[in-house]
Amino acid sequence: MKTYPALHVSATRVVLAIALAGSCAFAQSGAKDAAPGTAAAVPQSAAADANEAGQETELPPVTVSAHDGLAVPYDQTGVSVSILDSGKLQKQGVATLSDALTRVPGVYAMPGGGAYQYGNVSQISIRGMSDKNYTLAMVDGMRLYRPQHLNPSANFLGQSMLFGMGDIEVVKGAQGAVYGGGAIGGMVNTATPQGKGEPSVKIFNEYGTNDTYNGHIIAQGAEGKWDWFVAAGYNRTNNDLNYEPGIALNKHQGKFTQWEEAVRMGYQVSDNTKVTLTYRRQDAERYERNTSGDTDYTYKTNLTTAKVESKINNVWDTSLMAGYYGWDPTFGADEDKGGRQTHVSLRNVQIEWRNALHWNEANTTTAGLSWYRSEYNSEWEARNLENQYSVFAEHLYKPLRSWDNSFAVRLDHSTVWNNLFTYRYATSWKVTGENSKTRVFGSFGSGYRSPTQFERFANHPVPISFSGGNMTYRYVGNPDLSIERSLSGDLGVEQRVADGHYASITGFWTRINNPISTDSVGDNADGEYEITYKNGSYATSVGIELALRGDFDDAWNTGYSIGYTYTVPKNSEDKQLEDTARSVWSAEVHTSPVESVTTGIGLVAASGRTGGTDGFHVDNYCVLRWYARWQATENLAFHVRVENMLNDHYVTYQSYWSNTGTISAGAAVYAGCTLTF
Repeated sequence: MKTYPALHVSATRVVLAIALAGSCAFAQSGAKDAAPGTAAAVPQSAAADANEAGQETELPPVTVSAHDGLAVPYDQTGVSVSILDSGKLQKQGVATLSDALTRVPGVYAMPGGGAYQYGNVSQISIRGMSDKNYTLAMVDGMRLYRPQHLNPSANFLGQSMLFGMGDIEVVKGAQGAVYGGGAIGGMVNTATPQGKGEPSVKIFNEYGTNDTYNGHIIAQGAEGKWDWFVAAGYNRTNNDLNYEPGIALNKHQGKFTQWEEAVRMGYQVSDNTKVTLTYRRQDAERYERNTSGDTDYTYKTNLTTAKVESKINNVWDTSLMAGYYGWDPTFGADEDKGGRQTHVSLRNVQIEWRNALHWNEANTTTAGLSWYRSEYNSEWEARNLENQYSVFAEHLYKPLRSWDNSFAVRLDHSTVWNNLFTYRYATSWKVTGENSKTRVFGSFGSGYRSPTQFERFANHPVPISFSGGNMTYRYVGNPDLSIERSLSGDLGVEQRVADGHYASITGFWTRINNPISTDSVGDNADGEYEITYKNGSYATSVGIELALRGDFDDAWNTGYSIGYTYTVPKNSEDKQLEDTARSVWSAEVHTSPVESVTTGIGLVAASGRTGGTDGFHVDNYCVLRWYARWQATENLAFHVRVENMLNDHYVTYQSYWSNTGTISAGAAVYAGCTLTF
């Protein structure tokens, strides 16, 4: 198979671009130290309360997903977690979840989305663990999980816009003890925002290159015992995919359109009890023209939850959540043109009872029960139903005001795989006391990923066309597959170098036993090329994350973030894992030279990349973006952004069956306005 050489994107370009971003930020460092402020994810009410009280300590953002739904300040958790402020990102011109995740240290995600750009499944890898199998997406408390063949987590991460989301939490490391299978690399958690304050409406419109349009309307607020949030949007783009080496195909080879809606209603039944209902929908269609001809993909999802939260007394808080997730993808060539359409469906039902017991200042226990039912229907699988019953608990122990510990265990009983046990320990130590500028943190835990029924029982032919001719390959399942099990750990140091400025370094390690991969069998009696699945010996990922972030609030409101991750993900045969990168850089700096104008520049780069289905090595990339926002009036803002300013045409995907690769689109310009009232 062909190996693509690196494009002319040298390490020097990456270093110079990061240095430029950093110098823009530190140019303001001669100004007076910024007044202590709140971190991005702190609720505004908490910030206001702190200011009124005259507090001078920086309030840390809370983290929810890392600890069984219990809100814990991130500087009191040993779990490695990054929190993205969705509202702040939108003001910086970041509209999609996949683009937002490129900013997280430890995460490798291609700018623009997945292998075929926005609208395709994502290619997100957390610490060398691909989202295809090892990243769990959680939305409103529901697991979007069905690993390997057609994974709803990968579609959600690759297609979703930010307008209907609250803060996004990326929890890194094995999270099986907290949320069950599929979280070997980590999890991405978000929720529909709660309405707050006076009723308001925001209307967002944006047009740009490749016939792109994004339009969204958001209404939210609170009055009396009620709060509400409603978001609806439409987006389209033509992506402009290209193929190497210059296959003559029509323009706009990757058209994508999507409708999205999100609703959240809350009612405060009493001072101690609240009821919340959510509903989310995505209706997407992607048309792709590639070397195999015209292919249509549609994705329809419905997600709804109902939750009751109650404070029983000063010791006991409890909640009961019931949720439903339906996912209906259709794909294949147009039947009117002699093709074949394939229809599948996923139906997940989840009920969870969670409890928090606050024994004293030093001890809190969370525990609960869960039932999870997953039914996947397709023509490929004869066995498609699994029920899972779980019991889980986590104890938070604080022997000193500067030392926090957590111990989590979980037992999942599957109707397919019997009993599956996972655990996790995490610790955080503020070295010189409660107000220490130095914090040491770390965690160690286990995880698992059970084989899908497709991997065990598939018998599925796939006819294809490619540059060398036509052929049919057939997936054949392996009923003897074993469960993938993992151990992972990390250890890090975070240093507050000045008020509002933080540096951190984190080392991490993951080992997976019995990793599942495809295995080429060869031609069968019918002349079809057979592919099956096998368990390998092990796979490991070892690496380091570096991060620097801060704000100069009294120096043009300048802020910056810089991240670098080096990862060595490989299997027992010393081959790099699929869809991973050895080195990933990200940087962003923004400033407001006048109060009504904000502008910034960002960078995402990666080298040592693999792609495709067999770990092919593909070229490096370095992508720069610029954005600006002008608040013309109290109610009207104009914004513009330029993506891929270097016009870098890099390989996003290399075909297994031919020497062709999918090439990213070049530079693109987008502009629009936001109206609020």
